[in-house]
Amino acid sequence: MSTTMKKYGLLLMLLTFLFTLPTVAQAEQSKKDTLPVQAKSTKKKEATQSSQTTPSTKTAKSTSIIIDDTKLTLPSNVEVKNMNQSVMIPIRVVVEHLGFAVDWDKASKQLHISDGTRNIELTVGSNASIVNGTETILSSPPVVQGGTALVPLRFVGEQFGLKVRWDNANKTVLIQTPPKEEVKPKPDSNQKETTPPNKTGSNKGSTSGTAQINSINYMDNKLMVEVQGTVQPKIFTITEPNRIVMDIPATAFTTEFIDGQVTNGKAGFHGKLDNIVDNPHIEQVRYSLFDEKSSTIRIVLETRADIGYTITDGGSESGLLTMQLHIGDQEVPPAVTPPVTPPETTPPTTVDGKKIVVIDAGHGAQDSGTIGASGKYEKDFVLELSLKVEQLLLQEENIQVIMTRKDDTYIKRPDRIEMANRVNAAAFVSIHANSVPNKAVGGTETYYHHITDKKFAEIMHKHILNATNFNDRKVKTNRYEVLVKSKVPAVLLEIGFVSNPQEEQQMLTEEFQQRVAVSIVNGIKESIGVQ
Repeated sequence: MSTTMKKYGLLLMLLTFLFTLPTVAQAEQSKKDTLPVQAKSTKKKEATQSSQTTPSTKTAKSTSIIIDDTKLTLPSNVEVKNMNQSVMIPIRVVVEHLGFAVDWDKASKQLHISDGTRNIELTVGSNASIVNGTETILSSPPVVQGGTALVPLRFVGEQFGLKVRWDNANKTVLIQTPPKEEVKPKPDSNQKETTPPNKTGSNKGSTSGTAQINSINYMDNKLMVEVQGTVQPKIFTITEPNRIVMDIPATAFTTEFIDGQVTNGKAGFHGKLDNIVDNPHIEQVRYSLFDEKSSTIRIVLETRADIGYTITDGGSESGLLTMQLHIGDQEVPPAVTPPVTPPETTPPTTVDGKKIVVIDAGHGAQDSGTIGASGKYEKDFVLELSLKVEQLLLQEENIQVIMTRKDDTYIKRPDRIEMANRVNAAAFVSIHANSVPNKAVGGTETYYHHITDKKFAEIMHKHILNATNFNDRKVKTNRYEVLVKSKVPAVLLEIGFVSNPQEEQQMLTEEFQQRVAVSIVNGIKESIGVQ
């Protein structure tokens, strides 16, 4: 290459460099100007991310319960608590998920739990628990939060054979259940697997009860439980507070008993007697379907002292299970209460001077009542009998009769007794037929609720028993709704057992029904003072 060409090449390179230099400087300046903006943007982004992660961190720290990979839904106002070095969990949520029976008594602050093999009783504020009749001490007493009882996690694991763990990092209770065969309740050798007869009595609230409870009463310091079938009660006592507990397995409440009670659903069905007032020995008598799996009925007597008892098992069909309270070797005497004089009332009359009588033919329409040995419905028998009673009462010049139903229609129970209350009737008579699984059981019985109606029931029972000539099943008290809600003299008649083929055969005849109808009218007339 010539010397001239080299000079031109160097000159061209120099000129290119001079023209390019400002562009590079501008780019560098632009880069410098851009970097702070990017840094600011990054910081803002980091701040935004930080503000967004804070809530999720709090959510992760909220407590939860997981059972076998299933996360439970906790009430909005309830959480797992760490108290006195014990992890406290809402027990109802857990045991209901596991299928255990749970019953909460708000008044006594007691919690009853059962899995079919273990019966546990806890009291809020007390470290003492009762497990199958044996006292066990908890690490921390149960507490109530948001209307839900919290109990120590460790206690639940120990008593129900569960593997439990508290994951403190994630604030999570982990519960693992053993294989089902390990916790399957052992069969009760005294419990027969039977299918409850359709429309016969009841087994409502239970599917495996072989015996039935007709009534629970407490009078003269005796607990009296009327049972149908053989029962084997298990009884134990508890102190601080004092209680006598009677568990009756393989037993169900009759439909009539349940219909007169306030229910709380499923295994939580429970109630209490309302005649325990100012009793020096007993504070309360309550009952519940304690365990659905074993169909166990529990009756609890809350006593004011450490009181003993003796018990007589009715044992046979339609027997009477009686518990007599005693202190030492002495029976507790009946509580002395001042006599109550009922207010004097003038028998109600219509404008023409007649006394009003309301006759209630039980059941009707879709409510067939029980089914007799021949397949005939109770609703039909009682309607036929009630209509005969009506015809006889229409012949009485001093009585006006009102029928709750005169055909195959259904009237709600509250509406039936309201008919009598509204007109201030002189008498309300509800007519029914009885039934139990054992076809040999029979007899006539009469029920009342208010003590002021006892005399009325005794008079009615005397007349009807003479007409039926059936076995005398006595005058009894019960909480049938039409009796409990009555503001007028009221009785419920169980004429006989349609489940007994011999009794039903008689009850379906015109001659029997007419004879009993006459006896009902005669009983009413004597009771209300009509000649």
